[in-house]
Amino acid sequence: MIKINFFLNVLSIHQAPLIRKLSDSYHVNVFYDKPLSSHRKSLGWDIPEFGQANIYSIESINEYKLLDEMTSDTVNIFSGLNAYPSIHKFFKKCVRTNASNYVQIESLNLDGIKGFIRKIKYKILEPKCIHKWTDE
Repeated sequence: MIKINFFLNVLSIHQAPLIRKLSDSYHVNVFYDKPLSSHRKSLGWDIPEFGQANIYSIESINEYKLLDEMTSDTVNIFSGLNAYPSIHKFFKKCVRTNASNYVQIESLNLDGIKGFIRKIKYKILEPKCIHKWTDE
């Protein structure tokens, strides 16, 4: 059975519909780094409904056990790279497993020397992240 792990900086409404839907058919875990900020709470944010997904703080898990349980039936979905240190730390470890790894990022600024370096970096990372995902 496919297991899907989401690695998020914060529990956000943006991923909730996808996570809810996937949790109807798959074993889904959501790992987050930071609790909702008081600023977001003041804007009316609350922890969204994630359906049947299991929710864990990254600080509360045994990372060695989690990594050891990652098989070819595991799909890891990361929210961003480099911007969130704890999420990036797990990404670097997960690419060494047999799991399929995906990264959701905003459009990249490829202008100038920094953009050129980014382009090279993501070309190097691409083979480690893109895997065919089938439900056989």
